[in-house]
Amino acid sequence: MCYAQNEVGEFAVVRDADKFVYVRSKPDAKSPIVDTLQNGFVFFCHQKQGNWMSVEHIENDNFVQGYIYKDRMKLLSSFKPVKNIATSENTASFSDSVIKIDIAQTDFIKSDHKFTYSKQNPGMVDAVDGKEMWGTDGNFPKKEYKSVTIKIGNETVRLPKQALENLYEPTLDYTSAYYDPAYDTLYIRAFNSDGAGAYGLVWIIENKKYKTRALAYPF
Repeated sequence: MCYAQNEVGEFAVVRDADKFVYVRSKPDAKSPIVDTLQNGFVFFCHQKQGNWMSVEHIENDNFVQGYIYKDRMKLLSSFKPVKNIATSENTASFSDSVIKIDIAQTDFIKSDHKFTYSKQNPGMVDAVDGKEMWGTDGNFPKKEYKSVTIKIGNETVRLPKQALENLYEPTLDYTSAYYDPAYDTLYIRAFNSDGAGAYGLVWIIENKKYKTRALAYPF
């Protein structure tokens, strides 16, 4: 993925001494506040504008765009990387001295699911099992996540079903992991696509427990 000079194309997390940050409608401290994000909230950064970053996030099924002052956030890629040690067609593994991550994908089996079809475009799929599809642009998915297992020291964390559901067309070559020891938080980041339905994903594991996931449209 290539970006222009001022473009970022990366997930970030709120890290501020005040423990929160305002999302503004414009890159100006006097512009209206469109949202307030607490420390630990993960969002996507698109572009730098002076000391501001244009950002987006999804919260309670609402798509929010705005600007955050750049000193009140940290890019996930600034944290300690967990090295990719092996990637195959259907698996990826990451490891360091403390953390081990195993990710597996599998074929999407149509007969295991129910579909909602588009009224405007017959034959195009709007939802799978009543949920929005990530990773396709109206086509039937071909691949989905099978499992994500994490070992941190002596603790094992398996991501629950709700962490994996409705996420399709994993691109394991564009998956990475970062660890923030100050907050004992692991971030597993992926950029997935079937060629048209591109999306960004972060799973957040905090204090050795699955916390939530963050999603965004990166392009």
